[in-house]
Amino acid sequence: MILTITQVGLARETDALTTGNMPRFDRIVIGSGVPHAQPFLATAMVQHAFETQVLVVERLSAGAVKFHASIPSDVEVNIREIGLFLEDGTLYAYADYSQGTGQSFFKSAGFAFSFFVLLTREQLPNLVFTYVPVDTSAIALTISQNASAAIDLQIQGYLLNIMSLVSTQSADIIQLKKLLKPCPR
Repeated sequence: MILTITQVGLARETDALTTGNMPRFDRIVIGSGVPHAQPFLATAMVQHAFETQVLVVERLSAGAVKFHASIPSDVEVNIREIGLFLEDGTLYAYADYSQGTGQSFFKSAGFAFSFFVLLTREQLPNLVFTYVPVDTSAIALTISQNASAAIDLQIQGYLLNIMSLVSTQSADIIQLKKLLKPCPR
């Protein structure tokens, strides 16, 4: 997703040139409202639905930056608009998620959704980045195998403790039988 720097974002940059104080990038906001027709003129999200901290900022080149973020598995959200906010609350950059198609993406509960957005001042044909898909089946298998191994280890430890306790009590019973004299009848 490529974000458009907003008019208020550019104004904040201009202010920073004169004051020397540019607020840092703070959060990415997901909106579920009908996106602004002109992203450059956006000053706020149409319908704020979810916000997340910027996890990683990756410089791709002198004029392009990639921002990584994620939506946790317990969140359901209809993604129609995305905004990048500065720590002072300025909507620095904005995008229509559908890129003009009017479609949205419904992120349901039950899975985490990691994503990135691009902020660039370069010509798009000159911008190069790679995307490596995550093999969730392999990750799930590894998690399952690690969990089974950890559970097996815990069960083995528990059984060893029980056997040790029973062995100690068996020895005590044998000693007790030796000490006891039969009662006369």
